[in-house]
Amino acid sequence: MTEILLDLLAVIIFIFILKAVFRHKIKPFHARFWSVVETIWLVSSFTGVSLGLYEVHKVRAQAAYLETEEKVTSEFEDIKIGLYEQVEMMQPDNSVTSNVKESVQWFFKVATFLEEGYKANKWKKFISYTRGFVFNEKGFAHLGDDNVMLYEWPKDENLKPADIVYKAEMRHTIDKLLKLENDIDNLEKLKPNNKPEFFARYIFIMFFTIALALKLLKTYAEYLR
Repeated sequence: MTEILLDLLAVIIFIFILKAVFRHKIKPFHARFWSVVETIWLVSSFTGVSLGLYEVHKVRAQAAYLETEEKVTSEFEDIKIGLYEQVEMMQPDNSVTSNVKESVQWFFKVATFLEEGYKANKWKKFISYTRGFVFNEKGFAHLGDDNVMLYEWPKDENLKPADIVYKAEMRHTIDKLLKLENDIDNLEKLKPNNKPEFFARYIFIMFFTIALALKLLKTYAEYLR
């Protein structure tokens, strides 16, 4: 509050300084000079309206971003919770074979990687790795020592894609995660630029202050006419 009062006081002092500088334009009334002042005032007013509309646009963009972010977060949490529930239902006992355990472990791995957050890259890379190794899609990584060490799946190095079960459930999960990834990309495109533009704003404030002071002096000069 104190800073605002000091700024207003500075503006008032500035007006009196301009009054002293342009006293010969006030009386007698210098029509050409004050018409230039009027033009400066109109330009500053138009600039102010433009900046105001720009700020409104930024507020709307921020609101749209936050709304979309909330939807993406909700979608992400639903997938993660669903995976843990799926693991709970599939929980194998000691009587099942190794390939079944590895298949269930895949869902647990995805859920674990999702704990790092929807912005993390590890779960995205793991999905790409699964598309190559499990579903043999072209252009995606296949089973290799680097991937096994990175993701710690599968633990059974002899596991073959044909031995993996629950593939329909895996595909369904991958489709949901690919949609989520696309939604995240769209969210990033909506992210507004919140970088403060202090320099430009200060320049405009200075310009507007000068224009306002001159406008007030013009009103005063017209009153003395």
